[in-house]
Amino acid sequence: MKKAAKKASKKPVKKAAKKAAQKTASKKTIRKSAQSTGTGTARTATALARVAEILTDSLPYLRTYVGKPVVVKVGGQIVDSPERLQALATDLVLARQVGVRPLLVHGGAPQIKRRLADLGKEPKFLDGLRITDLETARIVERTLSGEVNKRIVAAVNAAGGRAVGISGRDGGLIEARFARPRQLGYVGSISAVQIQLPLALEQAGMIPVVSPVTSAPEAQAGGAIPPLNINADSAASALAAALGAVRLLVATDVAGLRAPDGGLVKEITHKRAVALLRAPSTQGGMRPKLAACIAALEAGVEAAVILDGRVPHALLLELFTSGGGGTLIRG
Repeated sequence: MKKAAKKASKKPVKKAAKKAAQKTASKKTIRKSAQSTGTGTARTATALARVAEILTDSLPYLRTYVGKPVVVKVGGQIVDSPERLQALATDLVLARQVGVRPLLVHGGAPQIKRRLADLGKEPKFLDGLRITDLETARIVERTLSGEVNKRIVAAVNAAGGRAVGISGRDGGLIEARFARPRQLGYVGSISAVQIQLPLALEQAGMIPVVSPVTSAPEAQAGGAIPPLNINADSAASALAAALGAVRLLVATDVAGLRAPDGGLVKEITHKRAVALLRAPSTQGGMRPKLAACIAALEAGVEAAVILDGRVPHALLLELFTSGGGGTLIRG
C-alpha cells in the first residue's frame, strides 16, 4: 500500500515538471522566432536602404542620358550565353524604359566561324578584319542578319521591350564602298549613314538592333547586289556619330584596354588613345575597337567606353552608376 501511494504521489509531480519544461521550451521558441523576425526585418530594411541609395546615386547619370542616344556594340559571344543575353536584353529594356535611346550593333564571330567550319572554310583575318570572298560574304549575311540578329531581337522582346532587327541594307542605313578589295575581298568601308530608319523606330518606342552587313555599290551580272561585310565596331562608331550619341559602348570579353606595360587603363584622353593605337601592344581585335572609339570621338561623340561585357548587367552599371568596368575614353 505504501509503495502504491508513493508511486501515485510521484505521477502528478512528473506531469507538472513535464508541463513546466514544455512551457519553457515554448518561450524559448517564441524568443528565437522574434529574434529571427527582427533579424529578417533588419536585413530587409538594410537591403531597401541600399536600393534607395543606388537609385539616388543614379540621378546624375539619368540626367546625362535620358532623352539621348546611346550606341552599344556587342559580339557574338553574348548570344552564345543565355545568361549574358538575358542580362543584355534586360539592360536595354530598362534603359529604354527610363528614357535612354539605345541602339544596338552586334557582331557574330563565333557563329560565323561555326558556319564556315561546317562548309570546310577556314576564317582568315588581316589587321583584325575578316578576309571575305563572295561565298563567305553570303554566309556572313545569313548568319548575322538571319540568326544572331533575330536571337537578340527575340531576347529583348521576351524581356518586355520592343526590338526591331535591321541591317545596313535596310532603308539605305549604311552606304559603303569596297575597303581593300584585293586584300580583304567583300569587306566594306563606310561612306555614309542614313539615320531616318533608326530615328523612326526610336520615335515609335522601338530598340533598333543592327546587323553590320550592307550592299555592295555595284550589282553583279544578272542584277544581284552582293553583300558587303562591315566591321561591327566601325558600324557602331559611324552610327553613334550620325545619331549624335552621348556614348559609344563597345562590349568585349576582356577587362579593358591595356597599356604597353600590361596594366589595365581605366580612363584616358583621346590623345593617349591615339598613341596606344599606334603601340605594338594593341593587337588583334582590340585595334578596330580602339580605332572605332577614336573615330567616334573625332566625329563629336562625347565619350566612348571599351566595356568588360563579361560583367553581369555591365550596360546598366556603366550608364547609371560609378562602378562601370572597362576603359573610358574622353574627347
